[in-house]
Amino acid sequence: MNKAGNPPEAADECVRAAVDTAAQTLTRARTSFLANMSHEMRSPLAAIIGQCEQALRPGADSADWRAALAAVHRSAGHLLDLVNDVLDAAALEFGQLRLQSGEVPLLAVCEEAIDTLAPSARGKALEMSCDYEWPLPALIETDRLRLKQVLLNLLSNAIKFTDCGRVRLCLRASREEGLLIAVEDTGIGVAAERIEDLLQPFVQGESTHARRHGGSGLGLYISHQLLLRMGGSLEAARIPGGGSRFSVRLPLPEVVRWVHAQPLAATCGPAEPPLPALDGRVLLAEDDPILRQLLTDMLTDIGLRVFAAADGNEALCIAATQDFDLALLDMHMPVLDGQATARELRRRGCLRPILAVTADVLPESVAEHLAAGCQTVLAKPVGRQQLHTALGNWLPLTPTASMRADAQARLTAVRAHFLQRLRNDGEELRVEVAAGELDAARERLHRIKGAASMFGMDALRDACHEGELALATGERADDALQPFWRASGQLLQ
Repeated sequence: MNKAGNPPEAADECVRAAVDTAAQTLTRARTSFLANMSHEMRSPLAAIIGQCEQALRPGADSADWRAALAAVHRSAGHLLDLVNDVLDAAALEFGQLRLQSGEVPLLAVCEEAIDTLAPSARGKALEMSCDYEWPLPALIETDRLRLKQVLLNLLSNAIKFTDCGRVRLCLRASREEGLLIAVEDTGIGVAAERIEDLLQPFVQGESTHARRHGGSGLGLYISHQLLLRMGGSLEAARIPGGGSRFSVRLPLPEVVRWVHAQPLAATCGPAEPPLPALDGRVLLAEDDPILRQLLTDMLTDIGLRVFAAADGNEALCIAATQDFDLALLDMHMPVLDGQATARELRRRGCLRPILAVTADVLPESVAEHLAAGCQTVLAKPVGRQQLHTALGNWLPLTPTASMRADAQARLTAVRAHFLQRLRNDGEELRVEVAAGELDAARERLHRIKGAASMFGMDALRDACHEGELALATGERADDALQPFWRASGQLLQ
């Protein structure tokens, strides 16, 4: 007998019944979810097939093709959103999704999310605003990309389920409560009995509205799980009189720098002191010509001689004829990438230190770079001090060597060249978008982002990153590139 006075067999039977009930509930939810996903995927696929047939019919003209391509693009973007939701949910379920925490400018991320979805709100004649209760933390410790994903999810849901009125993003913070980010709308609201269910996988809101507005139904579940991994929470509530409120709570860092108003644009601080010169010869491989020139100048400024290559094959040719003390390799290059170059240098018997330079610093990627023969991995963008410190671990100081007198002049010249190329890149970007060459547009944004990071052009860097993500997730190209046009326009004035 157990403590309740029931035989063990009866207790086991109760446990089995509870497990069976839970399994049946999950099975029903999965079945409903799969049925909905089947509909959600078949609808855009049918639109894609139908529009292609329209464009291919005899007598179709350029106007028909353009209309068909626009419809195909919208449907393909919807499909991509569905696939991304399913992949994120699977990664969360199997513990494969890792966060990359760092210092995040809270207000900038919130405004980026608002700017991204403002066109959607305007399309429905909705008022969209940010309401701040000062003071607020200037920086929080979290994953910037995933925080923005959560905000975009909540805001897009609010816009989707609101036919008239407004959508607001509200912020307040205190040492006692932590950070609260609330998304409020005047839409259809959430039934009280459905609030908890919406944060579970395979569950959507009321079926009529779910069918009307579409979507995978995984967005809130993904947001909830991401916030739990960030040490936060997500709560939903119905607003009296109509509408919904979804509240994000996140912890504050131990040391908080409070701001009492929207900060002004950052101004240049005092010039950095000269760095001690190093002695040695560096083999540099970087495919982007602007970054290659910038790194060459940074290395030259600290007294180093540089052999620069545009890809791995060129670096190997230089290594065969020139003696060098250290190799600095970009990991993401055409023709022959950094990992393959490092492996080949090691195969040839090279014992010199090899440093990887890359934006891909996920733990598994870093392990691969090190396994290929690299001693250290430097994350882009690489600052002067960071580069000097890393090189100083392998190369000797030359205290008596003076810094080059024209270092600032050369940096100014490289920056001017970058801005000229930025003007040309903007024109090429318009051509690529007009031609529907979105992969080429994303690659161009990725290249501009890397150079902008090295020059400290944070607004341009963030705009390029946002544009890359938006194009990858199927957002309309004109909307996706608005932050880029603003940021580049300010630099080119």
